[in-house]
Amino acid sequence: MSLLVQFTIKELYINLSSPMSKQSNTMKVQLLVLAVFCIACAFASDEFVCQEGVPYKENECNNCNCNNGHLACTLMACSGERSAELRKCEVGTKTKVDCNDCECVKNMGTICTNRKC
Repeated sequence: MSLLVQFTIKELYINLSSPMSKQSNTMKVQLLVLAVFCIACAFASDEFVCQEGVPYKENECNNCNCNNGHLACTLMACSGERSAELRKCEVGTKTKVDCNDCECVKNMGTICTNRKC
């Protein structure tokens, strides 16, 4: 082996053997695991994520806005058979009404985009 390669290997061994380096390597591994976990959660999530700037309507009653990926809706007391029907949808079901996309969201009911068609 050349002297440069031997020196680099020794230097690497010394760096990895030092307490600071072990701590640093452990932290790097922990950050990598955390990043992979966060990415996996984002893809595995069944939670509805709204799009900023898109108007929404909850159960054909309350108007909603998107705030950091979460809906913020008015709190009108929606009554009637149609509103009750829209709240009892099967979670995850996606439909289209005119030019608007709808999705049944857990604990909310039917959420549709509220674009003028």
